[in-house]
Amino acid sequence: MNIPSQLKILGRVIGVSIISMPSEYLGEYSPDDMTIKLSSAITDRPVLEETFIHEIVHAINDIVGFELKLQNVLEEVADDGEVQGDEAFNLEEEKTDMFSKVLYATIIDNKLF
Repeated sequence: MNIPSQLKILGRVIGVSIISMPSEYLGEYSPDDMTIKLSSAITDRPVLEETFIHEIVHAINDIVGFELKLQNVLEEVADDGEVQGDEAFNLEEEKTDMFSKVLYATIIDNKLF
């Protein structure tokens, strides 16, 4: 899979870079500056590609407003005492992680790249 220096999502240009990051991060999407950053410490190509897809999913969710809606719902639940803030974040990460893994597998299985 080609990892470009930028990509378009619904007409918005998202910058992509591979940089040094803290060891606990594989990647990051920043909605503030519309960038995807991937860790230069990733040496396993499938992990790099899967991380790239994971961050694309975050970008798509941000652009279509899904993450904000989900975050608001989860925060409301958290305010009721049923789910803590960290759990809300973890649920969002779990959803994005599973979706990106399935999307990556679909791309690879169908030789889309």
